[in-house]
Amino acid sequence: MTPYLQLRGYQINHKKAYRLMRSNSLLLSRLKKVGRSYVQHLRAQPEQPLTLLEMDIKMTWV
Repeated sequence: MTPYLQLRGYQINHKKAYRLMRSNSLLLSRLKKVGRSYVQHLRAQPEQPLTLLEMDIKMTWV
């Protein structure tokens, strides 16, 4: 909005343009961040030995 107003001949900075838009309810509402869903309780139950192998990789070098 500020560059548009400056092209139209108004001497206004971005702070003043923001204050004017906020006071006239011209700002868009902010989007809320969606939280991550983590696995809370996962317990693997293998039926035979060596049927389930798990690994937790913290850091890998490529």
